[in-house]
Amino acid sequence: MEHQDKQKEEPGEVRPFDALVIPPLNNELKTILGMPNFKCGSISGNLRDRGHEIPKKAEEEQAYVIHFMLHLYEKHGSSWRIKFAESLREKAV
Repeated sequence: MEHQDKQKEEPGEVRPFDALVIPPLNNELKTILGMPNFKCGSISGNLRDRGHEIPKKAEEEQAYVIHFMLHLYEKHGSSWRIKFAESLREKAV
């Protein structure tokens, strides 16, 4: 059954998740996706010091930090932790 509220798409329009590929759950992704919000507060503060604009709300901080780490994982694979540590040591703005 087709969704009845489907909006008409413009040619060439990219809708969210059209290109999303969810990889199998592995230990790296468990670490990222399982990051508790109480650990994200200090990380988000560190990222704010480096110019990231993150609202000061626990849920927003957690979402941002997890999203940030997922991008590093997508780009660097199992080396994402090294890149993450490097990004936390970059010179503050």
